[in-house]
Amino acid sequence: MNSRVSLLLVSVVVWMMEWSSAHGADGLSVNSNKPTGVVIDHSFSKTKYYIGSPSIAVLPSGEFIATHDFFGRVSGPSRTALFASNNHGKTWQPRGELSGQFW
Repeated sequence: MNSRVSLLLVSVVVWMMEWSSAHGADGLSVNSNKPTGVVIDHSFSKTKYYIGSPSIAVLPSGEFIATHDFFGRVSGPSRTALFASNNHGKTWQPRGELSGQFW
């Protein structure tokens, strides 16, 4: 077998192993025990506050800005949370909250 083909097959097998460890048995559902990426914010379902409308932008300075809305039965007035990262999204800091900006 050609060494290029062997390398490709090994790469595909490693990728499949990584995929299966991150996804459910059906290959479609995400393993809820280990989220992919970096979790910026979380709201426990028992609070009835849910997170939606995620947005992200990169400023000319290189700073990453992320926002999301809160919604749900008891969310009250519309609120948008604002976060920033100065290390390409590895860590995030809350920067504030906006009211009345729900889309």
